[in-house]
Amino acid sequence: MVRSLPCHHCIRNICYGITFASVDSLKNDEEMNEFDVAFVCRNQPFLIECKAVKQSTLKDINPFIDKLDSIKNHFVGLTVHVALILVGSPVSESLQKKADQRGILTIAGKDLEHLDAVLEDWAKEK
Repeated sequence: MVRSLPCHHCIRNICYGITFASVDSLKNDEEMNEFDVAFVCRNQPFLIECKAVKQSTLKDINPFIDKLDSIKNHFVGLTVHVALILVGSPVSESLQKKADQRGILTIAGKDLEHLDAVLEDWAKEK
């Protein structure tokens, strides 16, 4: 679904399956970060994590919310926008609340039917 995201309007430089590390994580031999999709819109990075889940409980998805939230600290001086796409289960109320508090877009359920439009709208409004 995300692979069909077109490069138009402000969305440019779409990459899939990217890996990156901060200077500090390289010095400390920490794991590198992986993201399913990344693109640039108006010189701002957008990162997307995609997960297939049977039930979007906070316990199961919590590490991904925390990963997306913490990744913003690696981009000093840049506003980084992050999203979590969940396939297979609707977003629970508690998960949605936690993601909203951290500025993380969650996409699941019926929004997946129009994923390209949802992502484009997200990029345009930021």
